[in-house]
Amino acid sequence: MRTKTPFSPPLDSADSDGDGSGDACDPCPFDAANDNDGDGVCGDTDNCPFVANSDQADSDGDGSGDACDNCVETPNTDQADSDGDGIGNACEAADSDGDGVLDEDDLCPGTLADNIALNPNQYAQNDLLTGAFECGRNNAQSSVYTLEATHGCNCTQIVETLGLGKGHLKKGCSPGIMQRFTGIAHKTDRPCL
Repeated sequence: MRTKTPFSPPLDSADSDGDGSGDACDPCPFDAANDNDGDGVCGDTDNCPFVANSDQADSDGDGSGDACDNCVETPNTDQADSDGDGIGNACEAADSDGDGVLDEDDLCPGTLADNIALNPNQYAQNDLLTGAFECGRNNAQSSVYTLEATHGCNCTQIVETLGLGKGHLKKGCSPGIMQRFTGIAHKTDRPCL
């Protein structure tokens, strides 16, 4: 009578990733999911495992491939995108004071609304949301003087920057002050338009 010997698998039948395919036959022996995006790169080494990128380009060297990196030129290993706009926090232009003027162009960080009672034809930044300076003529919004034109400075900051006395703040910045600071002339016949 013959005795059965226990079966011993061949040495090359190891299945390192436990996916049921032996390492010798498995195109991605250490990755059970294999090539999720079909780009020919195993998921365990793919720098964009769910976005096809066979070239594995990583311009900023942060470990995330360009095809799935939300900041291609700026390293951002966590890929954080707080506002969900598809642009990573690391490379998104910042407006720290929320005045609509990017920090790199903002001469007056920390801008707040002026809250100045205006005389006719005087200007103040009483509402940061609009970006336009209010003109003391029926509370019209100026099409000429905006936070963009003043590089993020309100009337108070303009007076301080120019070294003018606080008396200029009682009823708003005059057209002359605004023109001096911005280089933009107001229209004398209709300064609030």
